[in-house]
Amino acid sequence: MANASTYVAQTRGRIGALMAAVESVNAALNEYTALGGADFTGDHWLDEQGQPRDDLDLTAAQFVDAIASLQAVIALLDTGHATNLYRAKG
Repeated sequence: MANASTYVAQTRGRIGALMAAVESVNAALNEYTALGGADFTGDHWLDEQGQPRDDLDLTAAQFVDAIASLQAVIALLDTGHATNLYRAKG
């Protein structure tokens, strides 16, 4: 097992990577909201003939569910967990 200082440094690096990803997800959620949220999804998930687009490999409902899950993760972090992680990140 690694010594304590090595382990702490590695863990802080992982926390930093996680928090960078969280910030990216939060920016994506803000953009999604600015674009109209579920209305944007509904307007852009079908082609001109009203059929599902071939270039999207999930349904609009699956995408909206994924957005809801991301929002839940951000909400959990907003309850104080993010503060703990940022503090540990250094």
